[in-house]
Amino acid sequence: MKRLIHILSFSFFSYSVFAQTFYNSPIEPELTAPRFQITGGLVASNIDLSRYINYELIRGFHASLVTHINGSFFISTEYSGFPVHAAPVAWDDIHTHKIDVNTHFSFGMKDSRAHIFALIGIDRHDWFARFTGITDIDQLATGLQLGAFAQVKRWGLNAGIGFTQPLYENIGIIGDFRFNCSTPNGTFPLDFSGKENKFGIMDVMTTFGITYDIPSFSKSKSNKKKTFGIGKKMYKWTESGGK
Repeated sequence: MKRLIHILSFSFFSYSVFAQTFYNSPIEPELTAPRFQITGGLVASNIDLSRYINYELIRGFHASLVTHINGSFFISTEYSGFPVHAAPVAWDDIHTHKIDVNTHFSFGMKDSRAHIFALIGIDRHDWFARFTGITDIDQLATGLQLGAFAQVKRWGLNAGIGFTQPLYENIGIIGDFRFNCSTPNGTFPLDFSGKENKFGIMDVMTTFGITYDIPSFSKSKSNKKKTFGIGKKMYKWTESGGK
């Protein structure tokens, strides 16, 4: 009887060790991050600090797709749209949107499912507006007639920080705070010295939204037979137990 107890104990211990080794094996990694993360939410932006002299925050909607590449590395593709608005005293009937592609470097917080991330990337700023006839400090208005339209298509650089927090299963929240740097007209090569088209911070933007995770699974473990050996004997582990 004692020998049987020893055999059962040893068998249970052996299975525990080998099972733990198998499930932690790099051959079948467990899910650690969603493959895709779809986000919809709100954005608050200064739009263009070289033209909006009152520094008013314009609110709009924000959508993004975050793709997990490897480890802590992610790439986000983002769109920010804003309602038609005015920028006193020089512009009205303004239509604008932003398209961003950012890299995320994400790090988990200790004792929490939340993650913080640093982002860096590029921004495409499209802006179209009507001149009111009142000249301001913006050189874009120079030479324009009353009611004439002006357009800006500008590339810039993004840098910021953000967070993600799972709430329930594949639902969570995400937010970030970022700076966008460029020249007022987005001309290249960048001018770091000129006064009229100097490189600097063109926008300060905050986003916040609800996320939906699309997970990335390895091959189903339930469809595979797992084997381990003790000495020269091999055992198979199935859904109904060991054989």
